[in-house]
Amino acid sequence: MLQRRNARAAAGWAVATWAVACTQAAPPEPVNRPAAPTGAEAPHALPVAGPMPARGSAVAPVVATNPVQGGAWRRFEVARLPWGSGPGQAGRVAEGDQNLEGPMAIDVSADGSVWLLDQVNRRILVFADGQAPRAIAAPRTAQDLVVDGAGQPWTLDRLVDRQVRQLDAQTGQVAQTLDLAAAGVAEPGLSTALWLHQGHLWLELENTHLVPLQSKSAAIKGRPSRDGHWLLSALRVPPDKVAVAGVQVGQTESGAPGVALQHQFDLPVWAIADLDSDAGGRVWLTADLVRFGPDDRPADRKRMAIAWTPQGKVAAQVALCAPEGAEEQFRTVRITTAGEIVNLCRGPLGIVVERWAP
Repeated sequence: MLQRRNARAAAGWAVATWAVACTQAAPPEPVNRPAAPTGAEAPHALPVAGPMPARGSAVAPVVATNPVQGGAWRRFEVARLPWGSGPGQAGRVAEGDQNLEGPMAIDVSADGSVWLLDQVNRRILVFADGQAPRAIAAPRTAQDLVVDGAGQPWTLDRLVDRQVRQLDAQTGQVAQTLDLAAAGVAEPGLSTALWLHQGHLWLELENTHLVPLQSKSAAIKGRPSRDGHWLLSALRVPPDKVAVAGVQVGQTESGAPGVALQHQFDLPVWAIADLDSDAGGRVWLTADLVRFGPDDRPADRKRMAIAWTPQGKVAAQVALCAPEGAEEQFRTVRITTAGEIVNLCRGPLGIVVERWAP
């Protein structure tokens, strides 16, 4: 999620129109935030963002239910990194004239590896089961990350060089460059996600529509579902509701949505963090929930992922690690094809990457 740099884009989810997730400003934080830890401090000394199990552990939270499969969800910790610039750390810009900044995006490759864009440290960290994390070079100005079906990472630079770059999966060397202006993107700063659809790269603009970067296809309104049936959009309905609509692929815009979903949370919805689907046809939405206290500071916050079946019934509702702090982020939740959740969570001491599986 990323705080936008112009007035037009700042409207975001505050407007009552159908839109697709993902960017929004972080809730305000106290001015005197804890200083970033030094490299010598252990990431487990204090919770990164609330009580967290030890690395590699799995727990079955009482709030995570799955009426369809009848079982609880298990949580696996992929990584826990303190703030810093060394190995096993995550880069952060915490003060000065620059925008506050932390790792901006994650993705999951076809083999299940988790890729973390640690652009402050000019690298991508790759976490694979049973292997030590490895790092490849990445541009400092990258803000989003997609790993294609061949396992090749692509990064989005929407504000400086205004390019999408394919990187070598082993070295990080630039293998291919797509210029956004040449692709017909007049205002790359309005980009809200780099998207992989039908084996090609697309760029989402203003949370509403996708434009092709590698084909001559027409732009599409909404996010395509993985089963190929729907174009999805979502809406924050203040104070505590979200709504999701799905228009059948090929349907005219004047037609009624074939999918109409709604959910009410127990806290006000600050922003929609992600909208996606899995291969089973389930629609997934992740919401950041914040209740403010009398001093206009966050008094309570949650990050909740909810899934609906193709028939519109709630299939799962999972409480994820809720991010704290005002560092800029872009896409920090991913739903895998199999319907697992990967969540990037920041806190005062560093970040946690967690994976949830039914």
